[in-house]
Amino acid sequence: MTRNLLIHRGKLVHFAGVTLRAWFTAAELAGVTPETLKEQDRLGYRTRTFPHFAAFFRDHTTEDLADDETLVDRFQQIKGVGPCTAAVMASHASRDPSVLGLDVWNRKILARRLLGAEDAASEDIQRHMKELLPGHAGTAALYLVEHEFIRSPVAPLLATDALGAWNRTLATSAA
Repeated sequence: MTRNLLIHRGKLVHFAGVTLRAWFTAAELAGVTPETLKEQDRLGYRTRTFPHFAAFFRDHTTEDLADDETLVDRFQQIKGVGPCTAAVMASHASRDPSVLGLDVWNRKILARRLLGAEDAASEDIQRHMKELLPGHAGTAALYLVEHEFIRSPVAPLLATDALGAWNRTLATSAA
C-alpha cells in the first residue's frame, strides 16, 4: 500500500545526484477518489476512511494542532476514528508526550516490560506509566516499544542489496 501511494501520489525529487520519492500532502490526497484509492493504490478496507483523514489534515495545519490539549477529541472528529486510534495518532504521529495510545501489541509489550505480565488492561498500563512519568507517558511508551523491536523489527528496513531495485521501481513508475 505504501509503495503504491508513493508511486502514484509521491513526487520525484532530484538533489545532488540522488533521486528520492517525496511524500504526498494531505491536500493532494484529499482530491483522490475512493475508487482510485481502492483500485490503483490498493488501500483495501482503508479506502473508506482515508479520504476523511486526508481532508482533516488538509484543513488543520501542524500549527493548528500543536499544543492542543483536546487533540485526542479533535482526531475523533475524523469519520472512523475512535478513542484508541485517536490516542495512537496523538502519541505516535503528533508526538504528544503525555498521550499514551495503546493498541493490542503495544499493550502486551508494556505489560511484559512494566508489570511482568503477558497482558494487562489498558487502564492499568496507563495508570502505571502516568505515575512513573507524569506528562511523558506517551514518549516513554514509544521508546519502550521501539526498543522491543530494535534487534528484530516487525518490518525491517530493506536489505542493502534490495535498495537499488526499490529505487528503480519508484523512479521508473512515474514515467
